[in-house]
Amino acid sequence: MFKTQHTLAFFIFLCALSDVYGTFNQLQLVLRWPASFCDDKKCERTPNNFTIHGLWPDIKGTVLNNCNPDASYTTVTGDKFDKRNKHWPDLILTEAASLKHQGFWAYQFKKHGTCCSDLFNQEKYFDLALILKDRFDLLTTFRNKGIIPKSTHTINKIQKTIRTVFGVVPNLSCTPTMELLEVGICFNRDASNLIDCDQPKTCGTLGNTKIFFR
Repeated sequence: MFKTQHTLAFFIFLCALSDVYGTFNQLQLVLRWPASFCDDKKCERTPNNFTIHGLWPDIKGTVLNNCNPDASYTTVTGDKFDKRNKHWPDLILTEAASLKHQGFWAYQFKKHGTCCSDLFNQEKYFDLALILKDRFDLLTTFRNKGIIPKSTHTINKIQKTIRTVFGVVPNLSCTPTMELLEVGICFNRDASNLIDCDQPKTCGTLGNTKIFFR
């Protein structure tokens, strides 16, 4: 009996360490606020608008990872690079370095993009993220509600602002010092409709918790 329990426990442990696979049922566009991201990092550039962190296929609130370990990434140049570099930049690198070293995009595609390859190949995956980003002027939405850089607001206010304009519940992520770091907007499987983020994250358990928009 002990051996059986031990084997089961070990199997569960291995599963916890393994990458998560499955058929995705929603997508999450994760938008990053560069000022907060770069506060404790050596960034080569800090845009004054939200940029893309990633487009993540989810299943029942779980982010799928590394669905095809053998996948390869194809580098881009010209207009494709320019568009990606503008809206989905690697903040750690200069523009010139980003053209030469596209590791950030390669990482996002291999870890997340491979998990929606039954609908979107590599090119369509990146193009979709850029199209979805164009649909949301999050900074203007915040500004219209008095949420401007260098100001502090409750979690409830930020969530309500996004729900009022976009009609869905977002994911909010903060730094350990309670600065707004990322906003996740969720879509159905083919990204044709906005949906509430499943088991949405917030920056605290209390809606009246104050967070800083750097």
